[in-house]
Amino acid sequence: MRGVLITEGDAAPGTALLIAAAPAGKGRLVDASSVLPSLAAVPPSALTGTRAATVVELADPLDPQTVLTRIRAAAASPGPLFLYLAGQLQLDRKQRRVHLALARSTAATLRYTGLPWHWLASELTIRRPGTTTVFVDLVADQ
Repeated sequence: MRGVLITEGDAAPGTALLIAAAPAGKGRLVDASSVLPSLAAVPPSALTGTRAATVVELADPLDPQTVLTRIRAAAASPGPLFLYLAGQLQLDRKQRRVHLALARSTAATLRYTGLPWHWLASELTIRRPGTTTVFVDLVADQ
């Protein structure tokens, strides 16, 4: 078996995925998207610990499938992944599952308009141990 030596210049670039989501209107408990401008000002390499990195920002996304697609693409990247989630968690009343509320989420439509937490967890399980940092800044309803 031959080993491959990876030097700093050859290391896979990192990915920083910054997601800020909260429902619009009276259901909003926090202005999650207000944190992204200051976080986006941080050099991407500082977030991922790599020389080069890609940053993807999702501010108040509308569609859970769009968010899932971005998470899936970031999770499949070979380099280090830094995932930042800001927003609010809500419990789906019917299935009793936790969701990240998105811009169109309401208590009645959360099952269809929020991002199920188990989707996020499932996508991150494909990552090699030690290559993923998840930072959450979330509020939850009662």
